[in-house]
Amino acid sequence: MQVALLHRTISDTSTLKDSLGKALAFIDTWLELKYRHTSYPGFNICIFREGKILIDRSFGHADFDGQIPLRQEHIFRIGSLSKTYTALAVMHLQEKQVLDIGDPVIQYLPWLGKHADVRWEAITIKDLLTHTAGLCRNGPDSDFWNLTRAFPDDDELRDVVMAAELISEGKSKSLYSNLGYAILGQVVATVSKSTYSEYVAKHIIEPMHLSNTSSDFVNVDASKLVSGHTLGQRGRARAPIPATGHTNTMSAAGGFCSTAFDVCKFYSSFLPGQASVISEQTKTAMRTLRDRRDTGSGCGLGVWKHSRKSPVFGHSGMYPGQQAVALCAPSENVVVAALANCPDARTWDLAYGVVKIIEAFGRSSNTSKQWKFEYSKFEGCFENCNSITQVVWAGEMFMAVDPCLWYPFDAAVKLTPTAPDTLRFATPTGFNDPYDSIRYVFNSNNFAESIDYATITLKRWMSCDA
Repeated sequence: MQVALLHRTISDTSTLKDSLGKALAFIDTWLELKYRHTSYPGFNICIFREGKILIDRSFGHADFDGQIPLRQEHIFRIGSLSKTYTALAVMHLQEKQVLDIGDPVIQYLPWLGKHADVRWEAITIKDLLTHTAGLCRNGPDSDFWNLTRAFPDDDELRDVVMAAELISEGKSKSLYSNLGYAILGQVVATVSKSTYSEYVAKHIIEPMHLSNTSSDFVNVDASKLVSGHTLGQRGRARAPIPATGHTNTMSAAGGFCSTAFDVCKFYSSFLPGQASVISEQTKTAMRTLRDRRDTGSGCGLGVWKHSRKSPVFGHSGMYPGQQAVALCAPSENVVVAALANCPDARTWDLAYGVVKIIEAFGRSSNTSKQWKFEYSKFEGCFENCNSITQVVWAGEMFMAVDPCLWYPFDAAVKLTPTAPDTLRFATPTGFNDPYDSIRYVFNSNNFAESIDYATITLKRWMSCDA
């Protein structure tokens, strides 16, 4: 098997002299390390800021045999990210005044009125959008997610729903349901007098120019579709998982196909001020939690508490052998999409790690403005047999971080320059003495060849700096 290749497209960070440019340079190295230190077959990651692409990178291979390097144009199954597209279709129909999400679902799907559980009469479209209807996740036989049987069609979905009782009183408790979003797909089809796929294509995919996105395995170039892989943990050898099946009525819950670029472009439309097929008021409604908590389900969007600023929102998704995450951080005007062709990849950590790195480089501090050294000479990666340390200038201060961590700046050591060749620990860490320091050994070109990190030598690690 040939060695997996790396393919990249990255904004020219040499023109970005601000904190964002430094953050992108750090992310570039960090992503390289994530790929080298994991056993994932491949993953793609794309970063947008204010609707413009910053990074679009591919790592590893697209196929099981490792013969096809992963490229940005490769298409993944994005699983439950599909729910955001479905929610957007519903909200689009509401703006056209052909439905209201406060209406009972049975108003649009009368067959639900024959359900033995009379609580269905009070279930609204919004209840399904926010996973508060009390509906079970998949039904009594969910092995279609193992690809051991066909995904349900409209008739089977109806049979499953009619046989299932609501398993909570709903509204006060969130209960994630793929069945609920499959029902929403039927609502879209019924109200629009078309198929779900046709409506989504005409009113979302085409207007937003998502050229590599499809609501199911429909009109997808199979040569661009990545191969899924089984788990590679606990000593197991990975096996290929086909990605070419149809999800039928479950496409509204988890059947979409897309690229990291298209996913990033799509989710960017939910940030304030970005062009969208819906109004700003409706976007705000989709991002708002029903009970005003700081974590939970909006309308097709998960919302999570973020460290110091506004919450982040987005969605995660899995399809057999693949997974995806889209994460929007309004405080940084950043959207990150991470797609992988294996189920054990930490796509959430890839996406959220990017957000936290950008935030770290954007922090402001006045503690170091008094120093007039050439700051860049202190920056770089250094290693010995036990550890890797990267010294960076972030948020107007020096920090020593471990670039191999998922969240490097959560454990950053703040540093203060005290001499032309010395940085001292600015605060006690509980491990290092507050009077410990990092002393640099520079060559004749003022290039740091090594450091003495609290009396331990680390040599320059050139592959990290490259």
